[in-house]
Amino acid sequence: GHASAVLIRALEPIRGIAGATNGPGRLCRALGIDRGRNGCDLLGDDLFLAEPGSGEPFEIVARPRIGVDYAGDWAERPLRFYIRGNDFISRR
Repeated sequence: GHASAVLIRALEPIRGIAGATNGPGRLCRALGIDRGRNGCDLLGDDLFLAEPGSGEPFEIVARPRIGVDYAGDWAERPLRFYIRGNDFISRR
């Protein structure tokens, strides 16, 4: 199979976003995303999240997903990614 969706659960707002952005519901409200964006091409020009930056280096952490006990063997696979020490993730 091929991946056909990306679930972004949190982001660190840089500018122009008011409100909490940790958790999918709060993130969508802060960005004004609703179901009308379903099927949006993440590589297209319709949705812009950030310019590539040259900020400080960071470490990506890979952990098992949370709350997916029903997923059998997939429940333990490291499919949850975040920046170590970032305060904007939904749960550690």
